[in-house]
Amino acid sequence: MKPWKMKSCKQFICSNFTLIELLVVIAIIAILAAMLLPALSKAQEKAKSINCTANLKQIGSAVSMYIGDYDGWLPHSGDTTIFIASQWKTWQELLLKYFNKEVTLYNCTHGIFRCPAQPDLKLYEPCTAYGYEFDGSYGGYGWNFKNLGWKQNDWVKLNQVSSPSKTIMVADTNDSTLLGTHRPCYLYYGHNGGTLQTDIANRHGGGGNYLWVDGHVSWHSATEVWDNRGWYSK
Repeated sequence: MKPWKMKSCKQFICSNFTLIELLVVIAIIAILAAMLLPALSKAQEKAKSINCTANLKQIGSAVSMYIGDYDGWLPHSGDTTIFIASQWKTWQELLLKYFNKEVTLYNCTHGIFRCPAQPDLKLYEPCTAYGYEFDGSYGGYGWNFKNLGWKQNDWVKLNQVSSPSKTIMVADTNDSTLLGTHRPCYLYYGHNGGTLQTDIANRHGGGGNYLWVDGHVSWHSATEVWDNRGWYSK
C-alpha cells in the first residue's frame, strides 16, 4: 500500500484570480457596503435621538428639583447674556447647580444642554452682532418662554400651567432660525410670518424631541408640532 501523499495544487487546478474575477469581488463588496451603510447611518441617528431624550429627561429632573426649592416656581427662559443681573439668567444657568456644574458659557452649551444631533454648536449668525453675549455658541435646546416665562417679572408657577402634559417646556430647536433676536435659549416658533421649514426642529428623522411640563419626553414630527400651536404658545 502506497503511503498517502498530499495532492499538489496543480492537481486541484489552482490558478490566480483573473481581472474579471477580481472586479466581481470588488463589485460584491461595494453592493454589500451600499446596503449596510444606510442601516449604520440610521442606527447612529437613532443613538443620537436616544441620547437627546436622556438629556431632556435629566433636564426635567433638574426642573423638578428647582420647583421644589423655589415654592412651585418654574425657571424662566432668561436672555442670552450670561453673568449679568440675576433676573436675566438663562434657564441653563438656573439649572446648572443641579448638575454640580459652575455657571460658564461652556457648561450652558455642552453636556446635558447640548443635543447630540446639533451640527456645529454655532449659530448661523452670532448673537454678539446684536449685543447679546452668547458668543455664537449654542447647544440646541430652547425653553418655552411664551408659556413658561421669559425674564424679570415673567415667572410662572407650576399650578398656573393648565395642561402640563400638553405644554412643551424644553425642546429641540431649529438651527436655521437662530439669527439675531431668535435667542439660542428660546424655543422660538413664529407663526406670524414664520414657516414650518424654518421654525420647527427637524433633527431626528423629520422631527424633534420634546420635554413636557409633566416630565415626560416624546418625539413629534415637525408638521404635528406646527399644527398644535397651543403646545408652545398662548
